Formats: sequence, structure tokens, C-alpha cells
Amino acid sequence: MTTLIVLSTAAAPLLAIVGLFRLVGGIRGRRRRAIARQIALTDEIHRELGAAAAPFVHQRGRSGWLVRVAVPLDSPPTVAAIVGIIQAFFTARDGAAATALEIVLTPRVARLRPATPDAGRPLGRSITLSAPRMVGASR
Repeated sequence: MTTLIVLSTAAAPLLAIVGLFRLVGGIRGRRRRAIARQIALTDEIHRELGAAAAPFVHQRGRSGWLVRVAVPLDSPPTVAAIVGIIQAFFTARDGAAATALEIVLTPRVARLRPATPDAGRPLGRSITLSAPRMVGASR
């Protein structure tokens, strides 16, 4: 009986370490699968529409996938095309399991273009750089 207690006490830390390694391996595997899906989905959207959107894909355990994507809400045809591509992509990969797909649409922030300066007017302060000199070098 004492031998059994000693062996189980000695094996407990080893089993804990093995369990943690398996847990970390599972988390890394989920992350790799999510990144691979994100790259493939981005390629699919870019193939169909050009650089219209860049989705973020996250695997939710065994319950399915979450896709977050910033879309131009002022262009309903583009939004509909992006959602259709996402649904077709996950249906082709998962079949009936694509019903566990959640798509979150967020508004894409419009980029403001900087104003172009007039031809004769400088844009702001100018900086003049001189050639570097070696420290301690004589002139």
C-alpha cells in the first residue's frame, strides 16, 4: 500500500506536465486551423471581389466559427457578396456544420485622403539633412 502511495505521489507532477503539454498543443492546433481558414477565406474574397474585405476568423471550441469582417455599409451589394462568399466558403469546408457559423459585420472606417498641396506652395516645414560625419574625424 505504501508503494502505491509513493508511486502515485511521484507520478502526479509528471501527469500534470503531460496534461499541460496536451492542452497547449490543442490550443496551438486550434489557432493554426483558424489562421489557415482566415488566409483561405481572405484569398477567396480577394479572388472574387478584389481587396474588398479582410476577415478575422476564430474557432469557438466545438461550437463553430466566428468571422468578423469590416465592410462598406454604404454598399449593400458588396456586403451581400461578402456574406455570400463567407457562407459558401464555410459550407464547402464544413457541409452541414456551417450552421454553427456566426458572421459579425462592422462598418469599415472611410480613409481620409490627405489634401494635395498647390503646386507653388510648400506643404509645411522642410528639413535639410547633411551627410553623416564620423565622430572625431578632422576636416
